[in-house]
Amino acid sequence: MARTSFLRRLGTVLLGLALAFGMAAPASAAPSWNLVSGQLITNGSARCTLGFNVHAGTSRYILVAGHCLGSGGTWSGAGGVIGPEAGSSFPGNDFGLISVSSAAALSTALVDRYSAGADATIIGVKNPAPGMSVCSSNPITGWHCGTITAINQTVCYAEGCVTGLARSNLCSEAGASGSPVVTNPGSGTTVYAVGLSSGGSGNCTSGGTTYIQPVTEPLSVYGLTMYTG
Repeated sequence: MARTSFLRRLGTVLLGLALAFGMAAPASAAPSWNLVSGQLITNGSARCTLGFNVHAGTSRYILVAGHCLGSGGTWSGAGGVIGPEAGSSFPGNDFGLISVSSAAALSTALVDRYSAGADATIIGVKNPAPGMSVCSSNPITGWHCGTITAINQTVCYAEGCVTGLARSNLCSEAGASGSPVVTNPGSGTTVYAVGLSSGGSGNCTSGGTTYIQPVTEPLSVYGLTMYTG
């Protein structure tokens, strides 16, 4: 009994010494959060819309509009740090990658539908085609739907021309470019990834035109796989 009492006192003394010399318990990991298509991302000097979550093996990326990139720095989203830029193709094309270097940022197949309903889930990829009903998501205008009106379009910006775009009657407003474009889920919640909004004209009050970079091209160029649900 005396030996047990002595060992308990010794343990208490050793614990006190550990605390006195700063031997604290390991800090807990940062809380995890979801990377959701259509939400705001920023690097401090530029703002863009999170396009699609993709991967090449175990390396994770966010696929975004190429015109969003080029200013460098570390990109962050709704829950914290995401990672640095990993390359882009603009003009000519309009796509680029942000590396997901934060273990706390979880790649998902979700698309934010804002006030239109619960998040949609990406189940695959489709090429845009005339007459296809599509929707876009971004923090400026929220969730809006329209129709693909033409493909293989060329649009010229101040930086140069971009070829192979699809044209749609999706509404467009300043700051909304880079939005993920997906098939219209109708009354369901599953969609196919179609592309990234490159640019456009008009607004969401009177209507407008949005040009779309098909998502199949960067997936092929970079050897990427879309996260699907």
